[in-house]
Amino acid sequence: MNKCPKLISLLVGGIILGNSLFGIYVDDGVFDVDDHPNLFSGYTGYGSCTGCHQDDFQSHVTEIMASKHWTWEGTDSYTGNDIGKINMVNNYCVAVPSNEPRCTSCHIGIGWSDDTFDKTNEAAIDCLVCHDGTGTYQKNPTGAGAPLNGDTLDYQAIMRSFQTPDRDNCGACHFFGGGGDAVKHGTLDSTMSTPSDAVDVHMGPTKDMTCVDCHVADKDNAPHVIRGTRYSQPQNDAALCQECHTDAPHGGFMDVHAQKIACQTCHIPTFARGGKATKMFWDWSTAGDRIDNGDETFSDRVITDADGNVIYHSKKGTFIWEENVVPEYTWFNGNVTHATLDTPVIDGQILKINELHGSMGDGKIFPIKRFIGIQPFDDGTDKLAVPHLFPTAGEKAGTDPKMAYWMKYDWDLALEAGQAAVDRTYVGPVGWVTSEFSWISNHMVAPASDAVQCWECHNPYGRLDFEALGYEESRVASLTSIKASEVWRGYPIADGYVDTGDWMGVLHVADSPWVYSFDMGKFVYIPENVDLNGFWMYSMK
Repeated sequence: MNKCPKLISLLVGGIILGNSLFGIYVDDGVFDVDDHPNLFSGYTGYGSCTGCHQDDFQSHVTEIMASKHWTWEGTDSYTGNDIGKINMVNNYCVAVPSNEPRCTSCHIGIGWSDDTFDKTNEAAIDCLVCHDGTGTYQKNPTGAGAPLNGDTLDYQAIMRSFQTPDRDNCGACHFFGGGGDAVKHGTLDSTMSTPSDAVDVHMGPTKDMTCVDCHVADKDNAPHVIRGTRYSQPQNDAALCQECHTDAPHGGFMDVHAQKIACQTCHIPTFARGGKATKMFWDWSTAGDRIDNGDETFSDRVITDADGNVIYHSKKGTFIWEENVVPEYTWFNGNVTHATLDTPVIDGQILKINELHGSMGDGKIFPIKRFIGIQPFDDGTDKLAVPHLFPTAGEKAGTDPKMAYWMKYDWDLALEAGQAAVDRTYVGPVGWVTSEFSWISNHMVAPASDAVQCWECHNPYGRLDFEALGYEESRVASLTSIKASEVWRGYPIADGYVDTGDWMGVLHVADSPWVYSFDMGKFVYIPENVDLNGFWMYSMK
């Protein structure tokens, strides 16, 4: 497995994870996990381990319980607002409160079924969801983080496989966020488990890197505090690229671009290109169209497209999926603001669930997936509202009033219950607002040979909308004056420059046949009519 040289191993939970064989260090020496005693009849989290290990991992337990993977909350470094999954709204399944058993299937704990979950209970930490190496340990999708088929799992095999998190460990949640495969990011889906080099040059078989090679923890001080966030951060997302590739990775003219253009902009030409479409649009307002069975019962209506993607579901509404999507582009400096339940809904305006900040001279141009939703709001207050979607155990058993949308299909009841869960009052009636969410494209990095070419941006119909990015009219004209037909020796000319790659690097060809070579640092004379398989050229002294 090829990795950055500095990322050799992690010390996680007292376990040295340099390879598949490791020891657990306890007071009486090294205990080989292959001899792990047959103590498990079930597993309920870290509490199942403390009978033997007691305080062996206490420093890591403390660290885990302070991490955002555990708390799902924090304070935004830019605005000072409360952030995290538990505090915020989105335009997918909207919000966690009142829907915990479904949402917390992606929590690194077990038992977060409602707002009474005790985040100080270290026994509820789920070690296996991140460290299982068998691929058999899974969360129950509706079980508040409990293991699926937990009584039938071979816990001895799972313990023997304990490992540094691999792509499947991370992907169990991050590939399936938003309620399904490929719903959210556009560059994270199940195809990233074993991608080809063409889909992701880092995670493909040649380099075979894993998520934690880039999202590296502080192995000496905080091995469970993982880098990477969709919230505000001191540096923009290109910083992780630059740690290995530096901020001047090309040499010559192309590094001028790197001052304003994020690595991802050229090296992620499209997203959702692994063979799995990503969800681009979600309309909650069309939900509720069910099939009348004729006996006073109803069934959910489910419609799929030719590729098997669900494009309508009674529970969730209408969807649009797309593959090989060319990103949109925006300036980004690392700061993000997010809509809250106090954000006003303004008639005729698209509500921004998140807003990426930056401008010319403040940040770099990044590729994004712009996700569009139509979601409910409280028309009586002109504010966003939390819908209660997933029924509680009491609702299912008939001991609580049925208010969840997925039981009664009544938006007013669902919003009344959801707002009550966040100590707000629903006034009504339900309204519908168009919203958008912007995702930075960070994965599915293409090989250099598939990077975006100069002419793809620098033409009047190119990828970049230079006017929208803030460039003056005269500058837009010069930046978009390149046509794919304007070439030098088969290479497209962009602003007088061509990038010949491994042949001669970047050249300035505006004065051809006198050509300036940045690699050579001088002008060379290349005749117009030559055989490029071999020819004489002349250089100035």
